[in-house]
Amino acid sequence: MRLLTQKIILLTKIFLYLFIDFFISIAFLLKKTKNTNKILLTRIDNLGDFIVSLEFINETIKELKKEEKNIKIVFLCNDFLKNFINSLNIFDEVISVNLDKIFLSNDNFKIKITLKNIIYRIKNIWKFKKIKFKKIIHLNNKYTSHFLIKNFYSDEKISFFYSKNILNLFLKKFYTQYFNIKETNEIKKLNIFYNKIFDKKIDFSIPTLELKNFNLNAFEFLKDKNYYCLGLGASEKIKIWDIENFANLAKKIIFNKKVFIVLIGSKNEIFFGEKFMEYMDKNEKKFVFNLIGKTSILDLLNIIKFSKIVIGNDSGYIHVASLVKVKSIAIVPGINFKSFLPYKIKNTFTPICLVGQCEKYKTCKITGCNKKLSKNKSYMCMKKILVEDVFDIIKNL
Repeated sequence: MRLLTQKIILLTKIFLYLFIDFFISIAFLLKKTKNTNKILLTRIDNLGDFIVSLEFINETIKELKKEEKNIKIVFLCNDFLKNFINSLNIFDEVISVNLDKIFLSNDNFKIKITLKNIIYRIKNIWKFKKIKFKKIIHLNNKYTSHFLIKNFYSDEKISFFYSKNILNLFLKKFYTQYFNIKETNEIKKLNIFYNKIFDKKIDFSIPTLELKNFNLNAFEFLKDKNYYCLGLGASEKIKIWDIENFANLAKKIIFNKKVFIVLIGSKNEIFFGEKFMEYMDKNEKKFVFNLIGKTSILDLLNIIKFSKIVIGNDSGYIHVASLVKVKSIAIVPGINFKSFLPYKIKNTFTPICLVGQCEKYKTCKITGCNKKLSKNKSYMCMKKILVEDVFDIIKNL
């Protein structure tokens, strides 16, 4: 039923995109598009997705600059990542969009069709249509993102998808080059994509990031403290380990390790922090700093950089830990294992993965596992990962 609902919502969104964008295109016929020497790279999703793509992006920019030195590289991203990406000084220009508004929905398939959001989509597409790029390389897998990129003008548009179906035959018409890549691991997928674009083989992994000024100046209370970071959220609720499990794990850490716990997350995850604190007694609360919804991306990097360990779901926090050379433990549902984690190239800071195994199905390749959700809307296999399993790994780090 959930899968059917998602498909109906997806088709509804596609119809809306085509309807709105058609009238924008008609109105724009009388306008002139400005030719530029700009190349657009796009990754319009979350922090973890960007980090996983970072080596691909760096190598792609090198190749593009070799082909033509005077080009300008523009990057299109999610609004909340813009300041962080600008701070990396990789791109000549960074532009961004609010995903909920421009896609008229959120990641949980809740449609947000309001006049305000429709106007937002129209304004941004109108703005994008004023510029003609020399080339566009689009990295997103989500169908909705392709219906945004189709509105950009460019001599070359390049993208990929990982399955063959009727909708993909339609999407193919948006691009001059459109590759079908069957690989499900995100980093390996980018290896193949890079090879197809530039005819070069390369093995990507997670890069490390050396920010000039790693510090905790904005968080004086964390200075000179030993602490572990807990990331309670994830991009999808079904990938989240039970909050009570995280709380019981924190209790063990506080009692046995005598360290502080720092809760990290976005504003959308504030509820998880509040629920977590309900499980803590008065004394335990003295050892917990709840920073969920109170940090920027750059703050988050600094907080993770000075932590001893990061523990979380299959989420961006785990990728950030690798990026800034901090050990981490990832709690991963079996069906998602090998999509982002583990990384192909292992080092001291490669996340240790605890993978949920479903008793009913021997392999998570069986799509039935995706439908068998527990009452609290998380994968059943996540319930099989015990607090003791995670703590045993912590003891050996």
